[in-house]
Amino acid sequence: MPASSSVLNLIYIDKSSDTPVYRQLVGQINCIIKSGQLSGGQLLPTIRALAAERGINPNTVARAYEELQIAGTITKRQGSGCSVSESVPKFGPKEKRALLADQIKQLVFRAGELGVSRVELAQWVEAKSAGPESESATLTTRKIPPSSPKPSDTSGPDSPSIWQPDEEFID
Repeated sequence: MPASSSVLNLIYIDKSSDTPVYRQLVGQINCIIKSGQLSGGQLLPTIRALAAERGINPNTVARAYEELQIAGTITKRQGSGCSVSESVPKFGPKEKRALLADQIKQLVFRAGELGVSRVELAQWVEAKSAGPESESATLTTRKIPPSSPKPSDTSGPDSPSIWQPDEEFID
């Protein structure tokens, strides 16, 4: 099976992260495979192609591929490149929720710090997932009132948590 060029578009490297680049690659490729975006036998991008596309050292990609091979996620064949192993289990609903839970908590906390209510955040997520045309129609800029209360951990899902006076933000 040919390599999916879309795989390159799915991989994001955060060079400012504390997580080493090879660990970012391992985690992302693992998620791409276990979420079903790549199937058994499908080729991964070559080490050189992935390194060049993401501006990283080929040895870093080779290290990530080596870890994925040791874990049984991919197979490496001399001259044929790396492909997805046939027997990699896919994520179930529980695993998907567990993977996203921490990121969702961080997003909700950060939104509260910025004065964004949970309702507003949900609307933004919905607009963002619907695509750019609906996002621009939904989002507007407004002033936060100076007398707004500071958010608390006891606020309900519909209660606003706006508290930064005279700040502009997108909602």
